[in-house]
Amino acid sequence: MVRSTENRPNHLPSRNIAGFVENQRQCNANGNSSC
Repeated sequence: MVRSTENRPNHLPSRNIAGFVENQRQCNANGNSSC
């Protein structure tokens, strides 16, 4: 019942922000208005 990949503590906010920006960029590239 160990889920190390899901329960990993999130201590890299800069990496999360980078991932969020990348997701927004791809979403905008796809022309999705729900970004």
